[in-house]
Amino acid sequence: MASSVPTTLGAPSSSGSSTAIRAAVLAGFVGGWDATALYFIFPAIRDDIAGGDAAAASWVLSITSIVAAAVMLQAGRVGDRVGHLRTFTIGAVGYFVAAAASAVAPTLWFLIVARGAQAVALALQGPASMALIMGGTTRGSEARAMGRWGAATAVAGVLGPICVAALLTSVSWRVTFALQIPMAAALLVLVRGAHDPGQRGPATPLRLVDSALTVAGLVAVILPIVEGDEWGWVSPRTLGFLAVGVAMLAVVVVRSRERGVGVIPLHLMRSVDFVTATVAATAGGALFFAHWLVYLLFLTEVWGVGLIPSALLLTTMPATMSVSSVWLGGAIDRHGARRVLVPVGALYTVTIIAFVLVADTDRRIWAMVPMLVAAGLAMSAIWPSLNAIALRRVPSAEIATAAAFVRTISRIGSAVGVAAAVALSSSGSSTLTGSLRGLWFLGVAAAITTAAVAMIPERGE
Repeated sequence: MASSVPTTLGAPSSSGSSTAIRAAVLAGFVGGWDATALYFIFPAIRDDIAGGDAAAASWVLSITSIVAAAVMLQAGRVGDRVGHLRTFTIGAVGYFVAAAASAVAPTLWFLIVARGAQAVALALQGPASMALIMGGTTRGSEARAMGRWGAATAVAGVLGPICVAALLTSVSWRVTFALQIPMAAALLVLVRGAHDPGQRGPATPLRLVDSALTVAGLVAVILPIVEGDEWGWVSPRTLGFLAVGVAMLAVVVVRSRERGVGVIPLHLMRSVDFVTATVAATAGGALFFAHWLVYLLFLTEVWGVGLIPSALLLTTMPATMSVSSVWLGGAIDRHGARRVLVPVGALYTVTIIAFVLVADTDRRIWAMVPMLVAAGLAMSAIWPSLNAIALRRVPSAEIATAAAFVRTISRIGSAVGVAAAVALSSSGSSTLTGSLRGLWFLGVAAAITTAAVAMIPERGE
């Protein structure tokens, strides 16, 4: 089943549009830093201003996904209305201010609010950056172009953990946020003189009430996952929060039936490309964001590996991603998504299962390395490619809105993934039991992602 909606992607026509694409790729680096480096300060935040409360500290990670998931839906529409480059610039300014606030946060809840503000900024940047890349890319090379964005994200994933782990041993976790300030400044410098290659869409109204309902609904769904062990998984409080959250999100879906006005672009669901890519993005989001935390906790709390050696080992994932993203993107452009993504996803699932079978309290680094390499291959193939697949038949005037929805779905998955990883890793009779439960969760998410990708039609279908 193919969508009848045409695609209007153009080739880069000026140095200004090329500059815009470079700014968008740099934004991928900033997003990669934010998504990976901060996991390494989680133990420090937990033990410092969170008073040892892992569930409370996890909101520093989860709030970004929750707020971004709600705001990004509207941010995509804003980008289509006022211009992708202008929206991107506003996001860069906001990220600069919010990073400074995070660096000086006096309390945990101040930090959580500041992280929420960073999420708003990232939500403005994300769809706009993807629209800038896709709007300046020729037809048939979308996955390769997004692979460059993925490679920049991966490079940040290599440098971030190493830098943060080194700084934590001598300075403070606050330096991690301070380092984001010059990154945002670099974005602002780069966008000067850039040209927006996309087309503007109609001036449709924004529904801020729907965004508020989305935030409230996601919090209501994720909170009982985080607190499930303490509240009881079938307690009235847990079930009540879940029911209220699902009801709020259902209201948002119903209110989105009117094309061009609702928060969720339901009319795009006619495309099998779009639907299957977003399903895979949900599981992929849970997988990508949870595996950093699960692996870090396993290394430091089960095997007793130091933070810096753990960071160096875990950079195997983004290092693999940095050298394989563009190549795998080109392979998908040539051979189709299924022939590349399915075997890569299956490989990762198998390596997780193999590691779970041999994992115990004795250090077996040799057993973890194949899993980390497979994780890097999976992420380098999945993220850029799913974005390209979902957007390849979307008209230019709606591309930021569509990109926002895909990123929102992945953010929802990531918030659930982090919450589930914390809940599972904190449960059990021992740290090993909890860590194995976290690994089991990763295996399930990897299998679901692979199954969803297998349903993506090739271009001729």
